[in-house]
Amino acid sequence: MACYLLNRKHFKYLSIAFAIVFVTSSFSQTQVKNNFTDNEIKAFVFEVFQKNANQLVYNVSPHRLNLITTFLNKKYVVEYRPEYSGKKFELISDLGLNNKYNHNLTLDTYYNPYTFNPLKYKFPISPKSKKMYRIGSTHYVISINALN
Repeated sequence: MACYLLNRKHFKYLSIAFAIVFVTSSFSQTQVKNNFTDNEIKAFVFEVFQKNANQLVYNVSPHRLNLITTFLNKKYVVEYRPEYSGKKFELISDLGLNNKYNHNLTLDTYYNPYTFNPLKYKFPISPKSKKMYRIGSTHYVISINALN
């Protein structure tokens, strides 16, 4: 009888531990890297604007760099959302590339949060309402939020 109660008690604690691990791992899957360092932003700018980066972003008023930084760190959000599987969203490939200064830019075929450069795509920088896009046929969804 004591063995039965002991196993039942362990089962209860094991069930609680499993539930906690499941919930935290499920939550962590939706969280994607959404804040960028100054060095990452600089790399994004140079990838898109190439030799024109200083002239177009850094040597002009600080407004353009502030606009890019605000876009990347406050408006741009990537989430892993498998529950949106059947929903229709515009694809980032439909946006087109910002390849005026770098003709070698290519569309991303998969999403890697450490190499994906949002500046490559023609996202609306200052939308009036929230816009949502899917990354290819993945479960990753990009939201561009309007700031009031």
